[in-house]
Amino acid sequence: MAYCRWRGENTRLMSEAEYHLATYGNGLIGDVDNYNLNLKFGSPTPVGMLETAKSHSGLYDLRGNVWEWLSDHLNPLTGYQPHYLYADNSAIFFDTQHYMMLGGCWITNGTEALKYYRNWFRPNFYQHAGFRIVQDINN
Repeated sequence: MAYCRWRGENTRLMSEAEYHLATYGNGLIGDVDNYNLNLKFGSPTPVGMLETAKSHSGLYDLRGNVWEWLSDHLNPLTGYQPHYLYADNSAIFFDTQHYMMLGGCWITNGTEALKYYRNWFRPNFYQHAGFRIVQDINN
């Protein structure tokens, strides 16, 4: 966020909706082999190294490599109901301190590597996260 303020000119982090728009049409839920997930290379890789990690929007590594840090706080999706076994898993983080992360990183595996897995963190924790900036266009 500090970088976006420094850049100015309506620059900000990508939102969750913009992330999904940028990744729309990319792959199936179980296609983790196309991305730097599940310790594929044992570390982050240069952006664009995997042609299979290029989105239809022309962006590389929206999944895998590093988590995409977004501008949105973790909020419940429409119709959200906590599972009785995991009542304290997500709902306690619906606040203004935890920001969304999507896409997984090079060390992500299991269910966290699924295309629609929603993760969160507080900005002061290192979570193998990166960010993309977007710029609002005034018409």
